[in-house]
Amino acid sequence: MANEELKDRLQWLIRLRWIGIAGVIVVTHIVRAAAFLSFSLVPVYGIAGFAALYNIFFTLLLRRPRENFLRLAVLQILLDQITLALAMYFSGGCDSPFIYFFIFHIVISGILLPQRYAVGFTALAAIFPATVMGLKHIGVLPHVGIFRDEPMIFTNLAVMGSYGAAFVSTLILTAYFVNYLGVRLQQSREELKISNIKLSTLLDASRLTTSTFQIEQSLSDSLGVVLNIERLKVGVVLLLEGNLSQRCHEYHQCRAHDCPAYKTETNCWRLSNTLCRKHDRPYETFDDKMRACVSCGFFAGIVLGPRMAAGLAGAPCPKDGPKANPKAITRALVAGYTVLGSGAKLPFSMSLDDTTELAIPLQAKEQIIGVLYLASDQAMPQNADNKEFFLLLIEVISAGILNGRIYEDMEASYLQTVAALSNAVEAKDPYTRGHSERVAEVCARMAGSLKVGAQEMEYLRFAAILHDVGKIGIDRDILLKQHGLDGSEAGTIRTHPDKGAQILEPVGFLKPVLSAIRHHHENFDGTGYPLGLKGKEIPYKARIIRIADAWDAMTSERAYRRGLSPEEASNELIRNAGTHFDPELVETFRMITNM
Repeated sequence: MANEELKDRLQWLIRLRWIGIAGVIVVTHIVRAAAFLSFSLVPVYGIAGFAALYNIFFTLLLRRPRENFLRLAVLQILLDQITLALAMYFSGGCDSPFIYFFIFHIVISGILLPQRYAVGFTALAAIFPATVMGLKHIGVLPHVGIFRDEPMIFTNLAVMGSYGAAFVSTLILTAYFVNYLGVRLQQSREELKISNIKLSTLLDASRLTTSTFQIEQSLSDSLGVVLNIERLKVGVVLLLEGNLSQRCHEYHQCRAHDCPAYKTETNCWRLSNTLCRKHDRPYETFDDKMRACVSCGFFAGIVLGPRMAAGLAGAPCPKDGPKANPKAITRALVAGYTVLGSGAKLPFSMSLDDTTELAIPLQAKEQIIGVLYLASDQAMPQNADNKEFFLLLIEVISAGILNGRIYEDMEASYLQTVAALSNAVEAKDPYTRGHSERVAEVCARMAGSLKVGAQEMEYLRFAAILHDVGKIGIDRDILLKQHGLDGSEAGTIRTHPDKGAQILEPVGFLKPVLSAIRHHHENFDGTGYPLGLKGKEIPYKARIIRIADAWDAMTSERAYRRGLSPEEASNELIRNAGTHFDPELVETFRMITNM
């Protein structure tokens, strides 16, 4: 039971005790008046006062942070039983109604305390009444009771024993049923807790995989919520051919010119009739091929590459593939669903004792795209609910991976579009060939030094590559003119930032870069164009491009002038810092170029 939950139950017990104290006092007065009895009220108020004092004491203790509430619960139950024993003695021994409160108290102790404590208090619930009645029977304690005459039970040991046996049997049966119900209730609570965790995990994983199209971020977030599941300690996502750094023939230095995979985009693991240098025969079936390939360094480290790992105090994603026991991963790829028993040695140099592994294939569009590998140092129940949960989980993760790949493909298409537009601009002016790429490279270095976020870095790159796209609408004769421009021609050139923004405005994914393109010729002192913005009014990305653009223009050769040396160009930037350029960004540029 959680500490905070136990605290709530102790507060409930304290409130119940106040009700009991007030009820005993009120009922005592009613009985005394209705039955015309004259027994003393001193014991009643004395016992009620004792209970009230420790009730106040425990109320104050519960307000203390980091208190051991289990210890407080045991102490409260013990004091309650002592109070009941005193009340029983002063109210007539075995005739006392308080003797039956011990049975009620067994129920309370079974609810509040673990089984071992409940059993102990069941024993005390028999010992305390027996002690009181025994001492009264042999005369050690004086006979104090509500009635003038002591009941005959104290003069007949046989009756007294029978009475006691019935009472003890009732206590034991009560303790048994309370414990049974408590265990079942705890099991139900644990099952409900696990179900809530699983449902929360599925919802969180679904939300996270749709909140970003970056595969690495999606996998990292998904693994983080997956490891919240009880018992799981390690999670690794391995993707088939995520980003291959090599091809099979390069890895094995293969010279098998007759191999279908030799110097092709298709790797040998997908082909059943290839003959790998590591094996002495071809494998005719996919299953045989997979069993052979999965132990291969190329397949385990490159083809089935670990893209994200979590667990073990945030272990980083391993750089190499599994070095031992690839059976779980192999069977996941071949058979579809694998759970191995304890004792297996974990791959990825992750060490757990008594390991249980779970490897599940990730599928998208009926094609296996990787494996979700989970491990724990405890047994993972193998039941239908667990299997269904993990199958739902991998559907969510697989969908996130598929969405990420679609996004990456779209992004690649966008980049190709951007490159094509940039090339179209530079095709009109051979002297500026490569200018946009060089500007983008300088901007990227400055943004890295300024710790610009990944998304903003991407937008800055697009803006840098496309900053001169408006020159598509400028007459070629003006662009290639080798002598000074007249006023009209200079005015035409100055329209290219606005034209560039107008050309790109219909392209939805480029909207965040339009302001940088439109204002990359604004000067820091407000003398630039097209709007004459000043200082921090100029968009941040535009101020970065302004410096990179000027630097490349000054250091490039033109038909009408020679390019400046890097030192000369750097001095020009410094001289114009605060007028043409943001002085803080000029300093950043000097830091990255060591000028």
